[in-house]
Amino acid sequence: MGPQRPNVKNKTGVAVLTADPAFEQSVQSTFSASGQIELRVVSGSVAQVGDRFDPGNSTVAIVDIDVSDPVEMEALQRLMLRIEQRPPVVVVTP
Repeated sequence: MGPQRPNVKNKTGVAVLTADPAFEQSVQSTFSASGQIELRVVSGSVAQVGDRFDPGNSTVAIVDIDVSDPVEMEALQRLMLRIEQRPPVVVVTP
């Protein structure tokens, strides 16, 4: 029997949306170290990116927003309605 290859389906999918370059760098360095995480980062705010942010079949979505901006809050609400909370969304604020 040959060596087993890791099953890609067993990876944890993490979709990240952020307009903050420092947060993006932190996410990249944190999650890229694990071979068990499939990371997809989209640069931009939830208001800018809108429907182009599709977490697809990710295990979790991380959305970085400015809660003091009503446009960002409205865009987050639209995102939550669109994806129907699948996958779960973790909201990160400054």
